[in-house]
Amino acid sequence: MQQLLRSQSGVVSTSQALDHGWSRDGLRQQVDANRWTRVSRGVYAAQTGRLSDEQRVFAALSMHGDSAVASHGTALWLADRVGDCPRIIHVTIPASRFTERSHPGVVVHRSRDLRPDAVQPSRHPPRVTVERAVVDCLRIAHTDDETLAVIARVIQRGLTTGPRLCPVLASAAALPRRKLALRAVELATDGAHSAAEIRYHQESRAHNLPPAQCQKRVVDGGAEYLDAHYSRHPGRVVVVELDGRLGHFDASSWRRDMWRDSRRVVEGNVVLRLPALPLFTDPGQVMVPVARVLQREGWRGRPRRCRNSRCSCHQAF
Repeated sequence: MQQLLRSQSGVVSTSQALDHGWSRDGLRQQVDANRWTRVSRGVYAAQTGRLSDEQRVFAALSMHGDSAVASHGTALWLADRVGDCPRIIHVTIPASRFTERSHPGVVVHRSRDLRPDAVQPSRHPPRVTVERAVVDCLRIAHTDDETLAVIARVIQRGLTTGPRLCPVLASAAALPRRKLALRAVELATDGAHSAAEIRYHQESRAHNLPPAQCQKRVVDGGAEYLDAHYSRHPGRVVVVELDGRLGHFDASSWRRDMWRDSRRVVEGNVVLRLPALPLFTDPGQVMVPVARVLQREGWRGRPRRCRNSRCSCHQAF
């Protein structure tokens, strides 16, 4: 029993406890003595007080039997445990299993294609593979932006790779936005490491801008990576840096970015530091100034209006 508790972060179901020689009266006595906590019907934690994030996942799984596995965003969080655990715990069970329980903060999915190669039962807590979790997340994504964010996250954090992810996406039945997801994998694998950068390159094509080299590595007193780098035109090098929410609010990053931008300008390059948010609302706010600068620096192409009627490119181009 102690080994089971250690492997499940102190969380155990009634059926598991009974299998290990405990009685229902024994479980109640632990709760009455304020040594254990009854998390929900049939699920106990061998402690008092607030559950940890991992214990919350184990509790959600214990509520739905041994065949339940963490899935969707919960499985992605378990893969590297960066940031806070999602407020909603996602659990997947085989479609043949019936569950009548519903619990606050837990969403249960029933799957007919929960194949053994898509599950990692030996991991603690048991979960689907990263690739299956990506497919799960894409199925419930409501927008293109959510799709891009999921792909960018798993590639950026090294949770999977393009060669491993693409076949899974291609074989997933009736996957919404499949083409967008596969294109996002391609871009993210090439180096577009955030949803904003992926969206930037999507919008560049939509507005007929020349292709940029994404996440170009430069070495100048240390390795640096440029979001978008244009050098294939007669004029100066044009660098586009996207300011997003992550990585730009701490003082050290802010100072480093300012010095880097200033150094590029001194060297004779053009640096555009633009906010990332308009890429998801009005991409013309980013694409129009980039197009104007590229034309000034010798690009002979012509930008075009995109299909988004609300984009400000329709007034500029």
